[in-house]
Amino acid sequence: MFHPVPTCPISALIRSVLLALPRGQIQAKIQTAMNIPNSKLAPMIAGTILTAAFLTSCAIGTHPKSEQAESSEEVAKLELIASGDGNDDTENTQIGASGKEHRTAAYIKLGSIGTKESLAAARRVEAKSKTIPMLPTTVPLGVWPHPMWHFGDPEIKPIASTKASDGTSYAIVNVDLLGDDTDLFLISTKTPGDSTSWTRPILIPNRIYRGFHDPKLVEGKSGELLFSFTQGPPGPRNIMEGQLSPPKKSPHLGKQTWMLSLQVLLQDSDGDGWTDIEEERMGLDPKNRDSDGDGVPDGQDTCPNYAPEKDESEDEEIRILQKAVFAEYGLSRSRALLLVEPESKRFQVCGYRGPILFLNERGTWGKQHPEGGIFVSWKIVSKTEHDATVSLSDYEGPLAGSGVELHLHKYGNEWFVTEKGSGWISLLLPTIPRLVQTKSRFVVTGKLDAGTFSGYRVRT
Repeated sequence: MFHPVPTCPISALIRSVLLALPRGQIQAKIQTAMNIPNSKLAPMIAGTILTAAFLTSCAIGTHPKSEQAESSEEVAKLELIASGDGNDDTENTQIGASGKEHRTAAYIKLGSIGTKESLAAARRVEAKSKTIPMLPTTVPLGVWPHPMWHFGDPEIKPIASTKASDGTSYAIVNVDLLGDDTDLFLISTKTPGDSTSWTRPILIPNRIYRGFHDPKLVEGKSGELLFSFTQGPPGPRNIMEGQLSPPKKSPHLGKQTWMLSLQVLLQDSDGDGWTDIEEERMGLDPKNRDSDGDGVPDGQDTCPNYAPEKDESEDEEIRILQKAVFAEYGLSRSRALLLVEPESKRFQVCGYRGPILFLNERGTWGKQHPEGGIFVSWKIVSKTEHDATVSLSDYEGPLAGSGVELHLHKYGNEWFVTEKGSGWISLLLPTIPRLVQTKSRFVVTGKLDAGTFSGYRVRT
């Protein structure tokens, strides 16, 4: 029986699930706790289980590869790591073990070294990232990274596939690239044995709900595919999920079949690279290849609903924020949609692989897409003539949010990220101990206000 599994936040707590105890054992204990009738006691017990398991796992120490990336003085090696395209990333379930964290750590180290050679290498990393297309013809099947450091990076596999009479293989994947956690995308190839040959995922507009199983894909009439499945109830919400609200129940249960028209799915009226369906999802104009009028087609524009009013290179705050956002999100190599909170300063983001939309308010998106959305915000919290600190935060659901601080230094007239400072993961659980990370372990230093788990990242 198939159950769609959305990308789940893999915080330091989830690391305990994999290292300290068998996954099923921890989940069973948490689920038992959450089923206790006393609504106040249940989350306290669940929080205790998670915290205890987390402390057990953290005693193991940090990951050698991440430490190596943070401490190496070999500029060439650091540049090689930071420049990775993400195609070789492996499925990640532990903080500190992901390719995206290694890339960020290596890039930051280049800035902290601060030599002419290392800064030139950091510039080359940035330049290379700007050349990576947002809408490539093909996207290799494999690990598609989540943009946030506290989320795991799953290996994407088709949930259903078929071979058409013309020799084309079609497949459907379940991944949250454009906001909704249960979105389905269509991919195709003439050579299914080559994982690098699959076309970029195309959004299927039909709404599917948690709890579906037995998916099947077959060829229908010419230019059509038939996708069938059995829709069941969504089941209870897990204790940690990247969803804005509990899973919705489908209005229709049982056997269902969708007719998918390839012409409709692939329709791109303005020729900008995004399909009409995808542009409608993002609030862009499917009849205008440059929705924001900035001279860059939507399919090449990382921020397709924002047009700079002036030359942003003269705005020092923007230059600082651009470097910080690139280090934290751009080097993830994720293609997932980011939704920027209204209070954040707007600017043209460089080096991120997915679309970024600036919101005027959050409510509308939440109502239209209650089960998905990666909301981000950023701000400069301190700035002197030569140093600055940027705070970045993300929110995917009540038990899935985080924040981190990046420190920058100005060499000459250019800013570089030189340090990754404190960070936190939101749990919305009762008061739990504060966990402070040192270079080899976590220690308990006291109590923390209810609603936040705080784990501090290692400083170089």
